[in-house]
Amino acid sequence: MLSGLPYIPIDEELDLNTAMLAMLLLKLAKNKKGSLTLDLEKIQVFLYLIKNPSRISKILRLADKPGTPLDKTLTYTIESMSSNVDILFNRQKVKILIRRLAALGFLVCEGGANGSNIKYALSDCGYDFASSLASESADDKYFSSIIEIISKLRPLQSQPATKLNAWLNTLFKGN
Repeated sequence: MLSGLPYIPIDEELDLNTAMLAMLLLKLAKNKKGSLTLDLEKIQVFLYLIKNPSRISKILRLADKPGTPLDKTLTYTIESMSSNVDILFNRQKVKILIRRLAALGFLVCEGGANGSNIKYALSDCGYDFASSLASESADDKYFSSIIEIISKLRPLQSQPATKLNAWLNTLFKGN
C-alpha cells in the first residue's frame, strides 16, 4: 500500500534490512560444529522475530527453550507489538535481500542439490561487513538492539522451519 508521504517506511528500507540480514547471518548462520543452519524459511521467521521482538519469549516458551527477557524498551514499542506478518509470507522480500548480499559479494551458500534446501552464510567480506556493524553497535543504539535481539534467537537456531512456523501459528491463534 502506497502512502502519499515522501519517505520510505523504515521497515521497507533496503539498506537497513540488508544490514539486518547480514547481522543475522553473522550470529546464526553456523552452529557450534560449523554447519550452516539458515535456509530461506528460517531466515523469514527470524527476520519476523527481529522486527517483532515481543514474540521471542513466547516462542522460546513454546519451544521449551531457555531464554532471558529482552529489555522492555525493545519489546514494548508500537512496532514490536504490531501484527505485521508481511515478511513471513512475502518470500520475494527475503529473496531481494539475499540477492543484494550476493551481489555485494557478501554471501555464500551450500546445498540445493537433490532437492535439499539452500543454506546461507556470509563470505569473508560479508563477515567483515557484518562484524563492523556489530562492533559499531556499541555506539549505535539501533544496531546494538538488533544484535541483542538476534542473540535471544540462538536457542531456536537448531529448530526446523516447520516447528518455528507451527509455534508462530499457535501464537497468532492466541493459544
